Parts: sequence; structure tokens; C-alpha cells
Amino acid sequence: MLTGRLVKLKDSRSSNALDSLKRLVARSGEPFVRQAIRQAVKMLGEQFVLGRTIEDAIARARAYELKGYRVSYDMLGEAARSEADAERYFQRYVNAIDAIGLAVGPLAGTHTDALVPRPSISVKLSALHPRFEAGHEARLMKELLPRLNALVRHAQARGLGLTVDAEEQDRLEPMLRIFGEAFVNPRSVRGTVSASPCRPTGGARFPSCVG
Repeated sequence: MLTGRLVKLKDSRSSNALDSLKRLVARSGEPFVRQAIRQAVKMLGEQFVLGRTIEDAIARARAYELKGYRVSYDMLGEAARSEADAERYFQRYVNAIDAIGLAVGPLAGTHTDALVPRPSISVKLSALHPRFEAGHEARLMKELLPRLNALVRHAQARGLGLTVDAEEQDRLEPMLRIFGEAFVNPRSVRGTVSASPCRPTGGARFPSCVG
């Protein structure tokens, strides 16, 4: 599996991946196959995931930053199913902002251009509220927007950019409303919040930004 020599595929017309896996199990035994698959998944995951914790990710990112890469940290798989989930993810974002800000040091300037070479953090609105969906805009403005504004202000204090990740198309409308309110709110940071919707709405086309 890992060397390309463990399994020899037969005629592709009479063989498929399931047949190959069955032959592999029969020849090698389940414990060996389980370990091989675990190692293969780990190798694949390391190509896309820098670390299991924000501290691990920061440590591994240093080598890339020295090569000129710019890093935007993101948590994978976050989606609030309850108010407790939303509060937990909010606190994780706060902790991540603290860790990134501590690692990169204070901002060396007041112009927004000073943010460009620094790392940033991406947040998902669905992680900050369990009912982030169309039809709940009033509730989202009351409960989700303050959380987003708090994260924006916290990122500002640490000299970091903050990106609002685009999500499913059916959440585009509430996302744009929340993003717009956070962007124009005088207590928020102008220029450090970006979003990446890709569907034209009402004849207007919104630019796509990769966070």
C-alpha cells in the first residue's frame, strides 16, 4: 500500500479496489492492514493539517514562513450544534488569537499594510451559533454578531487579521448581513475582516477572497 509493491492488481476489468483490499487482508492479516491504513492517513493528513493544537500548528508553520509563505490559521470541523458548542468554539478562537499574537509579537505599525506579512485567523460563523441559517437573522444579529465583534476586537488588539470563511450557499445571505454589520461597526476593525462569497446576489457580484 505504501510502497506500491504490497498488492499486485490483476486485470482491471475483473478487479476493483474492494477486491484488492480483500486480498490484502487475506494475505497480510487485519492488524497489519489497519496499521498501514493508519500510517497512510497520517501521511495524507500532514499534507493539509499543520497540527492538532494551535501551538503545534504555529511551530510547524515557522519553516514555511521562513520560505516566504503567509499563514492563515483555521480549525477544522467546527460546527456548533448547541449553545455550549458555540461558546466552546468561541473560546477556542480567543485562545488561538492569543497564541498566534504571542508567537508573532506586537504589530510594528498602525497602517493596515502592516497586517499583510503577519499571520491571520479564519473563523466560521456556523461555529459561533447553532442556528446560523436563513430565517434567523434577528436572533443572529442579537447573539452571533456580538461574538464576531468580540473576536475582531481581540484580533485587533493582537495585531492580527481576521477572515470570515464563506460557507454553504444557503447561508450566504445571513453571512453577508453579519459580515456587513461587523465591517461597518465603529467598534470593529476595518480592513481585517474578509469573506469569500461566490454567488451574485441581487445583480451585485462580490469578489472572492481566499482567507
